Amino acid sequence: MIIKNLSKVEAKEISLWKYIGKYSVYNYPSWDKMCEQKWAITIDDVREIEYFGLYNTSNILIGNFRLHNTGDCILVSLALNPSLCGKGLGNELMNAIKNQSKIKYPDITKIILEVRSFNRRAIKCYLKNGFKIESIYIKNTLTGKDIFFKMIYYFI
Repeated sequence: MIIKNLSKVEAKEISLWKYIGKYSVYNYPSWDKMCEQKWAITIDDVREIEYFGLYNTSNILIGNFRLHNTGDCILVSLALNPSLCGKGLGNELMNAIKNQSKIKYPDITKIILEVRSFNRRAIKCYLKNGFKIESIYIKNTLTGKDIFFKMIYYFI
């Protein structure tokens, strides 16, 4: 697997990924709408520092992630190509996140992410990769109120 910074072209490609069923809450609006709303992935300076793509050896984009340094921890957001979900590649993505976090922010000792409570597939993957559930909370989202798990990984 190969990790590299995410280009604008690849960010636009990701905005076209479509998840089905209950996972459709993870679908992006149009690229133009994302730009209007100033999503971090659309801002060149932010994307170049915080966003990464994970590619297989054929240079196919498997997934992407954002590492946002708060000074205290690394906040992570991630997505796996919807056509590749359920094939065990989440573990590869989690390893890439942990490895890139160590390289980019060697002094930070924890990674935090949040996940909707219904996303059992992702939660199972995160737990398998050393994350622990720290809290459960309700949050207002674009689709209404959702229950989220806050999960933390501590570097040893």
